[in-house]
Amino acid sequence: MDETTLSEVVQLLSGSVGPSTRAATCTAIAACTSGDAGAKLRRIMGTSSVGETTIRRLLVLCGDPQCARVALSALVNISEDAEASAVVTRAGAVQRACKALLDMEQQNMAALYAGLLSNLTRHISGVDALVGKGLTGVEKDLAVNTLLKLVTRVEHMPNVLWMSNALTSAEGREALLLLNNSATNSKSQDTDQQPLTWLLRLLRSPTDTKRLGAASAIRNCAMAEDCHETLVSNTDAIGICLTRLMSSEHKVAASDVRKAPQVVRDIANNPNKADAEPLVEIRLLLVEALLLLCKTPEGRRALWDTDAYAVLEKWKQHEQNEQIVRTVNSIVDRVTLAEDNPEQHGTVTGQDSS
Repeated sequence: MDETTLSEVVQLLSGSVGPSTRAATCTAIAACTSGDAGAKLRRIMGTSSVGETTIRRLLVLCGDPQCARVALSALVNISEDAEASAVVTRAGAVQRACKALLDMEQQNMAALYAGLLSNLTRHISGVDALVGKGLTGVEKDLAVNTLLKLVTRVEHMPNVLWMSNALTSAEGREALLLLNNSATNSKSQDTDQQPLTWLLRLLRSPTDTKRLGAASAIRNCAMAEDCHETLVSNTDAIGICLTRLMSSEHKVAASDVRKAPQVVRDIANNPNKADAEPLVEIRLLLVEALLLLCKTPEGRRALWDTDAYAVLEKWKQHEQNEQIVRTVNSIVDRVTLAEDNPEQHGTVTGQDSS
């Protein structure tokens, strides 16, 4: 389908034609924008006025029961293209996706809306829209509060990569991790309601994509040094990451983890409780997050104070992936650098480069 044909097709999305024709047209657009074969049309959507018109009409049809699923499928496909994604965001798709994901009556469309939101937040325009960048006052508060409500529903979402994407920006980290509420300028004291707590819960999800999204989000948080204090202040963060690396095959003496979080000590005392992460890419994300914590004094001190290095030293003996083993070796080296003088740990210079 070229631009000329699209100019004719878009007329079939208007209210002047019957619902069955609109639905069939949405289906055709979804098919023509799918996969490698749809790359050309996706580019047209992002670079032409008729493409923008098509996107806006598809978004309107997401509210039409007869067209909603196929219209949304088309938008998910279209948003795979970077330029088209910006147009979809500009049309208000981020806000619609957030509203739909919070609407219990639209849960049958949750997978599509979560996929759309994940595609849109792969680009800075989508992240900015999600966190309300540029907004002020009540509008800013509404955007942040909507985002925080979304976090409390992540366990029910089939795709949480949008959360990882949001944490790549300073505004996303401020809203999600640091919990700065522009209305009160205060931090939540309720640990159970903190986004980090929800992320940590997802590391135990039976769904691979949820665990991947959570691990990626935690790694993205650790990439920002201003988030390290928040990460290590959550007593469960390092402990849960470590438990996802502990298997029943490797034994950690209880005497080696006296300072470790309770969840780690429980597994050390009863290895049969271990539930190691089976996917290599997720294990790598977790150890990368721990390595990134080594870049700051508070991060290195937290890894020392939780006996994380002892767990990692034992665990690496059973890890088959060489990249993970090298990463673990780097963590252990940095954490134990001042082992003879733990009070000085975290103040050693020259150890912050990755």
